[in-house]
Amino acid sequence: MISAYLVLAGCAGGRMFTYKGTIVPGKWLYDLEVPCTREGCQQKVKIQVYFPKDYKAGDNSRVLIALPEYDGTMSDWRVNTAIESYADRYGMVIVSPDIRRCVYATEYFPETKVRWGDISAPSWLGEELLPYLQRTFAIAADREKTGICGFGMGARGAFMTAAMYPQLFISAGGLAGYYDKQSVIRNRSFTAVYGKYQDFKDRWKEKDNLITMVKSMTDFNVFIAHGNKDNFSPIGQSRLMAIRFKQLDRGKGDVKLQYVEKKYKVHDWEFCRSSLNQMMDFFDESLEKAR
Repeated sequence: MISAYLVLAGCAGGRMFTYKGTIVPGKWLYDLEVPCTREGCQQKVKIQVYFPKDYKAGDNSRVLIALPEYDGTMSDWRVNTAIESYADRYGMVIVSPDIRRCVYATEYFPETKVRWGDISAPSWLGEELLPYLQRTFAIAADREKTGICGFGMGARGAFMTAAMYPQLFISAGGLAGYYDKQSVIRNRSFTAVYGKYQDFKDRWKEKDNLITMVKSMTDFNVFIAHGNKDNFSPIGQSRLMAIRFKQLDRGKGDVKLQYVEKKYKVHDWEFCRSSLNQMMDFFDESLEKAR
């Protein structure tokens, strides 16, 4: 057990460490609240953080942000997978935010029925969560040590955030993601934000077009996996994304892509568990190790 504030308060190798509670390596830290620092923003978002068994307060650890599916919670990765065992093996801090009922839209419209919060989720991740981790635990300050992943709509969120803040992340992973909303125009999660496709075709094409946005992700590591029996997010979503990254790379090797199709897997946490070993191996190889 580490009383973090007593061991290290102030700076860790030039990095800020201000957490005053107790960190138990090999355990989750529950229900931390991240306040919004933006003027006029009252939003507070809960997160859970897992510190690997060999963690020491102030370590400049590798960090993986793990986002849940649309109707999920911050507990999903903890409850439904063995992500902690990989965090212990590879010395990674896992951060799971409570982002629910969110398509990672960057703006809302008069027709929007479901709003995630005062600011967009990608903006919150890049401009609120990462600075919070930096000043609270002295982590997530180095691009080379920071990755983001997600399942389903969370996979969309991972790539949206990485595309908007490529200076903050070096690696991104998506499991059964929703990447091209124009090919799922009857998806109620999207229509609840963007309105009906037939009424707002230009909006659906131009706003939050992830296929276009990922052009910012050069010098990047990408992991994409999908089950070939997925009836919620069609496997064509991931195939299109993989093709897009290959087009961006043009054989130069700047975008390192690992693409996996899982036979007979559907859109559930069993699929995620079956993909976790490959995804975590990917992050181990692509995130800079502690020296």
